[in-house]
Amino acid sequence: MFKISAKNLSQSLRLATMAMFVALYVVLYAVKIPITPESRISVTFIPVALCGYLLGPAPAMLVGGIGDIVAFFLFPSGAYFPGFTVSAILSGMVYGCLLYKSSGLSMRVRVVISKIIITVCINMILNTLWTAILYEKAFFVLLFSRVLKNLITMPFQIIITIIFIDIMAKCGVTKKYL
Repeated sequence: MFKISAKNLSQSLRLATMAMFVALYVVLYAVKIPITPESRISVTFIPVALCGYLLGPAPAMLVGGIGDIVAFFLFPSGAYFPGFTVSAILSGMVYGCLLYKSSGLSMRVRVVISKIIITVCINMILNTLWTAILYEKAFFVLLFSRVLKNLITMPFQIIITIIFIDIMAKCGVTKKYL
């Protein structure tokens, strides 16, 4: 799957699509709702998930990583920490591996599975670790508020992802890529 999606990096239409997803990531990064100094609600998952669905894991990983770096330097919110870029890259990998070339009911199930994996492994555990290191706070103190926030936002993120993928399919966007 990585090999197939890596071939997407040499085609101009796919590179332009990736650039559009990076630009969308940067714009959406500016729209965030702060909950605490260490936690915020963001919709940057949308372009990464859509890229993973259309182009596969390798392009989605690049969109997540490049988007995170560019967005941070355009809209800084504290010190840059590379751990969050690693999390963005891993999210792209999960979306790409599970959503690439899926459709119908299978796609919906894969969206739920990918969102559960990303929420538990990356958002709750890995990002809490990065936040604990960055702010020099206890991991388990931060974990409670982050678990609560992620469990509340996860259903909305699943619904939003499915809606956007369905819209792309109805508009015929997926026919050019799949």
